[in-house]
Amino acid sequence: PSAPDEALVSSLLEPLERPVQEALRALFAAGKLSPSDLSPPVIKSLSSFDAPSAIHILETFARKETTTIYNKSGFIIGMMKRFKQQAEPSPKVELKPDWASLKEISKIRCNRDTLQRWLNETEFEALVTGCVVRVLVGDLNGIRIFRLCVVGGFQDGELYKFGKARTTKQLICKWGNMSKPFKMVYISNGDLSEDEFNDWLLQMEASNMEPLTKADVAKKIKKFKTFVSSRDTNAANATAAAD
Repeated sequence: PSAPDEALVSSLLEPLERPVQEALRALFAAGKLSPSDLSPPVIKSLSSFDAPSAIHILETFARKETTTIYNKSGFIIGMMKRFKQQAEPSPKVELKPDWASLKEISKIRCNRDTLQRWLNETEFEALVTGCVVRVLVGDLNGIRIFRLCVVGGFQDGELYKFGKARTTKQLICKWGNMSKPFKMVYISNGDLSEDEFNDWLLQMEASNMEPLTKADVAKKIKKFKTFVSSRDTNAANATAAAD
């Protein structure tokens, strides 16, 4: 590809401090980024950081395997948001009376072990869609970043190992109005935290979307109970037939 026009690059980077401009030029030279990857919101957000913080974010990005990142602009914006979240505690969202609490939504959470156990069930996709999962979305400063997401459905991808099985199934994980497919190996067995729950509520609020309600949770729990009852009945019938 041809070299970017220097005048355009200089104009693009003008709002940034000189050391930050140099860090970005180094990323351009290394092929990690191109000027076309930097949307105006990225430049605006970077300019809001002091130079050491902005450079730290860019150096962290430089260590990533960027060939698998489809939207580098969005990825960097996400990194900057997480950096700010670590530096500044998020405002606490006050639950409305009909919204489900963290304890309540945890009752419809699927962890990695549960997904492995249910994978071969005929109702697997129907059971898991609408459940809550804790997804590993990346790391920042060596700290793994998890998000509370709602499973919006499934899509097929490349074949991968999942526990003792192999599958092409990927969860479509919804975080407010954002969604992305994840292999199930990225679903955590760890408990949801209050901060992850609050960040999810903030994202739902920013997306003008209603969080899960107590009624949503009750409906999903009923689905679980119906599945367990049906499975137990089928197992009992199979045992009786064998006798």
